[in-house]
Amino acid sequence: MRLISQTEVDEYLKDDWILRLLEEVGRPGDEQLAVQQWLAQTPAKRMAFSALYGDILGLTSRRRVLDVGGGITALTRVLAQSNDYYVLDILSHGGQEVADELEAELGRPVLIKADWLSHARATDGQYDVIIANDIFPNADQRLELFLKTYLPRTHELRMSLTFYNEPRFYLCRRVDGDEFLCMLAWDGRQTGYVLRDRVQAIVEPDFSILNESGSSVFANGRHVCLVTMIGDSGA
Repeated sequence: MRLISQTEVDEYLKDDWILRLLEEVGRPGDEQLAVQQWLAQTPAKRMAFSALYGDILGLTSRRRVLDVGGGITALTRVLAQSNDYYVLDILSHGGQEVADELEAELGRPVLIKADWLSHARATDGQYDVIIANDIFPNADQRLELFLKTYLPRTHELRMSLTFYNEPRFYLCRRVDGDEFLCMLAWDGRQTGYVLRDRVQAIVEPDFSILNESGSSVFANGRHVCLVTMIGDSGA
């Protein structure tokens, strides 16, 4: 476990290779992809991307990888060319055309357009690496259910987890009903509560970082930690 701090971001920026790679492999129109825009505009996101995906961006890695909620960027092509790689995402931020073009080029599926729980109930696929980048528990609060569902299906699970230690909430509208909900973002205590139940699976656990209350490297004040867990099939 490690917290994304300004020190770590500054160290990464000495060699901002993710931004370089985005520019090298990008095609006309990629700059319109929302997930790519966030990656290009946010150094801390590129530092996290480097940590989570760096070793599978190489041309010889060839592992079976499931990217949960990873979205579509120019780097999706590199990941899919280097691995037996799948993006499991409902694509709320777009990218369908790029995914379709990539699948046509490779001659195989890359995008699994579904909710991760629905997908898990429909298949029992196993993976070398599962990645969940910037989805739990900010966009999806089902972190405990996700760990229960996917740790048995992988050798290694990599996540970036977002938490706020100052109250932050969102007024949301249900897509399946005429109802407004107020969603309170998780703090470090809640995040740690779920992780502690599986502490034996965490590589170098350090729950002290979840108490962080200092300045954030993100404009919205959130804190993000990177967590690697050994899955049941890798134990």
